[in-house]
Amino acid sequence: MRTAAICPTCATYENAVCVIYNGPTLSNINVPPLTDLQTALGSINASIGSVIALINSVAANPISLTTTGTSGPATLTGNALNVPNYQPTFQNVITNGNQLTSGLVFSTTGNTNIATVNNTNLTANRNYELPDTAGTLALASDITLQNVTAGTNKNLTNGINLQGTGAGDNNTGTQDINAFGLDAAKNNSGVIVNAFGRRAAENNTGNNVVAFGIDSASDNTGDYVNSIGSTCLTNNTGSYVNAIGLGSGNNNSYSYINLFGFGATASANNQVVFSKDAGGEVARIGYGGITSNRLYTLPNASGELVISVNGVTPVNGDVTISTGLPYLVYSALVKFSLGSISLIQLLQNTTGATITLSTASGLTKATASSSVFTNNKTVFIGTSFVGLGLYNVVGERTSGTIVSFNAYDVSNQTITIENDISFFIEIRVYP
Repeated sequence: MRTAAICPTCATYENAVCVIYNGPTLSNINVPPLTDLQTALGSINASIGSVIALINSVAANPISLTTTGTSGPATLTGNALNVPNYQPTFQNVITNGNQLTSGLVFSTTGNTNIATVNNTNLTANRNYELPDTAGTLALASDITLQNVTAGTNKNLTNGINLQGTGAGDNNTGTQDINAFGLDAAKNNSGVIVNAFGRRAAENNTGNNVVAFGIDSASDNTGDYVNSIGSTCLTNNTGSYVNAIGLGSGNNNSYSYINLFGFGATASANNQVVFSKDAGGEVARIGYGGITSNRLYTLPNASGELVISVNGVTPVNGDVTISTGLPYLVYSALVKFSLGSISLIQLLQNTTGATITLSTASGLTKATASSSVFTNNKTVFIGTSFVGLGLYNVVGERTSGTIVSFNAYDVSNQTITIENDISFFIEIRVYP
């Protein structure tokens, strides 16, 4: 653009009409090259007027901003601009590759329950897969309980739960196998087996087996077996067996038995067995002969044991236990020796009392520890049991606790005191 020059046409100073625009086209105000300045200024003035009008219009009608909705495009209706309140989702974060530095926070509506996933303990790169559309969460290929806790692969298929090195190795049992411990239920082929302890139920072929303890029910072939204790019911072949105690029921071959205590063993089917101390002696109760229901009552707090007769307990009175004889009896072999008597052999005593033999002032007597010699029902019998039978023994009841007797010379029918004469004596007390 040329300015402050003498116009060769009018020989005076150039004005706006004389000045020619010689630049590129001004497209915003539509001014091409060689347009005189007067025209260009007119275009500029017209454009300024439009801008001012727009400014005045906007000033008079300002645009309002709303944030209705959470999705969709922004819209301008009249002077109202609506921009939805977009909420970024976990998927947005994953898709856009965003990184979280302080963890994730999940909440229910109204923030009533909040769950936080903290990532501050990460020490190396980790990949975590989210559930698929069916809600399945794949932690790893063929994931199992053992994968989660570390160690050899185990599985949870068909109710099979195995935990521990070697647990369930070579197991062929197909239903409800729970094995916890080193080699527990190893080589097992039974079903419904619960093995807890090292080698528990190892090599087991029985079904419905519960084994608690080291080697418990190992090499077992019986069904419905419950063993509690180390090395309990090993090599068992019986069925319906319950054994509690270290080594109880080892090598057992009987069925329908219950064993309690260290080393308890049965001797037949249908027994309850209790072992003493370290298994030196056992008490066995056989119930194989039961043909109907029976009730057996243990002694009371005073040690009294009520005995029933044919299943009926008497209301009053004592129960008499029969010895096979209709009377109580004390019988013995004795020897007279110069004014004294000694016991050679006690043959029988069912009186319930302790009988003591003694001689004093030429009188020999049997003294009972309690009053068992009933008046008019006590009989004394005596005879020689060696030699020619030249002597006999005669006696009688003198009180409830004493029966007196002496040797009797058959030849002269007199009471005598002889040396080294052996006799058989018997005292009977009839009911």
